[in-house]
Amino acid sequence: MGLAVRERNEKQSQIRSKQIKVINDVNNFNEMNRNIKKSNLKKFLIFSTLGSIIIVMTMLVLMRYTKITELNSQVKVLNKEVEELKTKRDYLIIQLEPYKATARIETLAKINLGMDYPKSQQHVKIESGYTEVKTANADTSDTIGAFKSFFSALFGVFNEE
Repeated sequence: MGLAVRERNEKQSQIRSKQIKVINDVNNFNEMNRNIKKSNLKKFLIFSTLGSIIIVMTMLVLMRYTKITELNSQVKVLNKEVEELKTKRDYLIIQLEPYKATARIETLAKINLGMDYPKSQQHVKIESGYTEVKTANADTSDTIGAFKSFFSALFGVFNEE
């Protein structure tokens, strides 16, 4: 019996060593899975953060393009309105032309208001004793004198001559 007990004990110890080896392998596998999960979690967080930033930036750019497109359409509408107003103005100017003609105004003045060109005896000459003639040199010397007095008052640099 001693031999059978020893063989049984050896088999049990071999089974225990195999079980311990399997348990150690499972523990190592679980630890590796935890490490992989941690690194995968870090990678996931990094990629999701970068992805979110890219999505937000893309949305901002698209919003700006949308605003630019809206403004362009408003500009087109306003340009069309300006052209229509210019056309209307030109039409009204054309309609106004006959009323501005000097011959028509002269005829209306003669017929409706009884006006006529003055005759030579109706001319009156008015004389005044005051005459002032300015030349270009006088204007420039007055301007230079005004600048000199202005700067001399401000800085005291220029001397009066």
